[in-house]
Amino acid sequence: MLQRATDPTPGSEWDWRTHPDRRKSHLSSDWRYAFGGRRRKALGRGPGAGVDHYGPGVLLLILAISVLNVLDAIFTIRLVEAGVAEEWNPLMRILLEDDVQLFANVKVAITSAAVVILVVCSQMTILGHRLRVERLLLGMLAAYVLLIGYHLFLLKLVSG
Repeated sequence: MLQRATDPTPGSEWDWRTHPDRRKSHLSSDWRYAFGGRRRKALGRGPGAGVDHYGPGVLLLILAISVLNVLDAIFTIRLVEAGVAEEWNPLMRILLEDDVQLFANVKVAITSAAVVILVVCSQMTILGHRLRVERLLLGMLAAYVLLIGYHLFLLKLVSG
């Protein structure tokens, strides 16, 4: 006979003290946590009820990544037109050769979709609880900072 989860009797068939904590699930084991997150107020009625609340740091990350993404698209176009660089992504290379505006739109849309997914999952952990998804946003920002620095270096070579 199964005991209730609140039954502290040791040796029962289901002991709450030895059962894994369901709250420690991570992205790869339970997709429902993608819809969780910190709540500003309890679920109920009224404005803000049931809406995930993200701190100002997440908003700054989103804005910084978005601005750097647009700069990456602009600098890539300029460097390819100058003949100094080429687009490494084969799909994006085809788009860049066919339609510059479509290239920029797709590049920004893909990165924006990735950022939205990472923000929704920002409170989750991956790799066996060793990495919070919010850290991936920081990694994405760092990668864009390095990429923009590289673009600026190449632009300086072209103009100087």
